[in-house]
Amino acid sequence: MIYYYAIVLLVMMLLNSLLFPALMQRRVTEVSYDTFLSMVDEGSVTEVAYEQDEQLIVFAAKNSSGKEDLYKTGVF
Repeated sequence: MIYYYAIVLLVMMLLNSLLFPALMQRRVTEVSYDTFLSMVDEGSVTEVAYEQDEQLIVFAAKNSSGKEDLYKTGVF
């Protein structure tokens, strides 16, 4: 019985450390700089972050259904 509990505990630890974080991670959609500018003009962009090391702009914007998604684009 102890071996059963040890195996179940090991499987749960592996699932929690490997599988679930990958499933729960938010997806980032790559878009063009023109798309970024049009989304800013529409007013759908809520947050913007500039990653200087990688020359990327990562931003949060509301999609057509009103849900907030993450996007990234290169710097022009």
